[in-house]
Amino acid sequence: MTSYNFELKTHFKKCVQCKKPMLIRYNLDFCSECAEMNKTNDAIEHSRLIRCPNCQAKISMYDLEDIFSEDEHTITCPSCDHDFEIKTRLEYNFESPALIK
Repeated sequence: MTSYNFELKTHFKKCVQCKKPMLIRYNLDFCSECAEMNKTNDAIEHSRLIRCPNCQAKISMYDLEDIFSEDEHTITCPSCDHDFEIKTRLEYNFESPALIK
């Protein structure tokens, strides 16, 4: 095991809900996004999960199709069959090549 992998395993764990890496030192089971999603009744953004407004089921973005364009989308909750709209916002990051020596 490389030193880098050892450090990742000893300093990070995964959120039990969305599986996002988070620091172990806080001794929490949920990342900040999931903790907020679990406690608020308001509309909320999450980078990986969608919450059904009817039954509160958490739906992974990977379980849905045709939601990856910036727009409003109607989806159906797989748990309760409730139809509702979500908004997708896209964010771009650009990698520049290394400098020419």
